[in-house]
Amino acid sequence: EKNMAADCEVPRKDEPRLATDQIQGNIMPGFNKDFQWLLFLKIVHLPSFKRWLRNLIPSVTTMTQVLDFRSQLERSESQLPATWMNIGFSHAALNQLGAFANDQDFNDEAFKQGLWKRSKDLGDPTNPKNEGHPENWLVGGEQKEAHLIIILASDNQRELSTEVARMKATI
Repeated sequence: EKNMAADCEVPRKDEPRLATDQIQGNIMPGFNKDFQWLLFLKIVHLPSFKRWLRNLIPSVTTMTQVLDFRSQLERSESQLPATWMNIGFSHAALNQLGAFANDQDFNDEAFKQGLWKRSKDLGDPTNPKNEGHPENWLVGGEQKEAHLIIILASDNQRELSTEVARMKATI
């Protein structure tokens, strides 16, 4: 039995380390905040958007920041409020920004199509009279596609309101 167990072991290669400073904190491990604000935007003028985005990127909360905060929270007896931000892009936005050398190289057809075109496959209502039908969406339906979403999240409503006002002023 000992020889069989030894023969069955698979040599483990070193796992690559995650670049936690390059992963958004709401992706992993998640924000887990009591208050959130979502802003949906459409790119209207690409050069202006690129300048705005360049200034926004340093404010994006990383996985490293969230993990460090949680570690501090575990060691602290008091509550440490935090307000964080993440950004998500549609396929159309990434395409406008030149993220793909060749769109044929991007293989995720569901992401390319977007939520509106995939809503039926996702189990959304098919009857237009139903509130959840894509024709009734405030954002994301036909002619209402958002190119990006900004997620602001906080433990404190007042801090979130301050950050929302700051964000709106930059747009």
